[in-house]
Amino acid sequence: MATFFNQATLTYSGGTAVSNVVSGELVEAISALKTATTDTYREGESITYVISLINDSSTPSSSLTVTDDLGAYPFDAVTVYPLFYRDGSAQLFINGIPSDAFTVVGAQPLTVTGITVPANGNAILVYTAEVSEFAP
Repeated sequence: MATFFNQATLTYSGGTAVSNVVSGELVEAISALKTATTDTYREGESITYVISLINDSSTPSSSLTVTDDLGAYPFDAVTVYPLFYRDGSAQLFINGIPSDAFTVVGAQPLTVTGITVPANGNAILVYTAEVSEFAP
């Protein structure tokens, strides 16, 4: 949680008045949790990931973007990826109901846009990645 401070200044002919300082706290409305369906892997195998998005506010959160770097790291002056998104594997569930209201706009890194999480609700994004030769 982040705290902010605010103060007003009034300038008028012949003088200036400064208000008291007020503070506020920014409260996160969306939380995210990523889980793999397996703890072990080998090159060429698949791993399914589940990202849970929970909205604790009384208003929907829309136009959200989820990005997964798929374990990217620099190697010999290039970026390599231990995982490759399996094209077409992404599924979205809004409060448990399948939804096609999202777009996969990039595969490396994986970028999914257009997600809406309803007020006091959840969205679950499920996708599969293939383990590459760059996996440790």
